[in-house]
Amino acid sequence: MPGVTFMECASGEEAIACATEFKPNWVTMDIKLPGLNGFESTRAVKQAHPPARVLIVSAYNEPQFHELARASGAIGFILKENILALRVMLEGELKENASPARDGTGQPAQ
Repeated sequence: MPGVTFMECASGEEAIACATEFKPNWVTMDIKLPGLNGFESTRAVKQAHPPARVLIVSAYNEPQFHELARASGAIGFILKENILALRVMLEGELKENASPARDGTGQPAQ
């Protein structure tokens, strides 16, 4: 995707360091990570860079994961099998941010 940089981190601690240095807009965080788990890492990423929108991802659909994700500061929780939905969401945000501002009628703002 043009204008988008993807980074991969090998652990929660590395994700925190990357968030501190690179100030990402979006972070996808797996629950199972070496070192800190995804919930702990999300809390630390949000402390390091509060504007980051963190989405927690897992292959396991445990009911408590949704609440734990929100409690850690994530915008939500998504199953890995639904990762296509994440891509669509990100592409939509890119298009929205790239298009000129619109007024309430859908016309370009003046």
